[in-house]
Order: sequence, then C-alpha cells, then structure tokens
Amino acid sequence: MVDVLESHIQVVREMQVVFRKFFASTEARDQENAADLTNSGPN
Repeated sequence: MVDVLESHIQVVREMQVVFRKFFASTEARDQENAADLTNSGPN
C-alpha cells in the first residue's frame, strides 16, 4: 500500500512540474501579446 501511495505522490509531483511549465509559458505568451497590442496602438 505504501508503494502505491508513493507512486501516486511521484505522479502528482511530475504533473506539478508539467503544469508549472505550461502556466509559465502561457503567462509569458500573454505578456508578449499584451506588449504587442500596446505597441501597435489603435489603428
């Protein structure tokens, strides 16, 4: 039983890493898009 729980904990930790990378990438892209919109100004 302990092995199963440890295995699940490891999976959750690996998922945390993936989601952190995903959200960091998404946030960076959002900031780039906002900067592009600000720089282009109203047409």
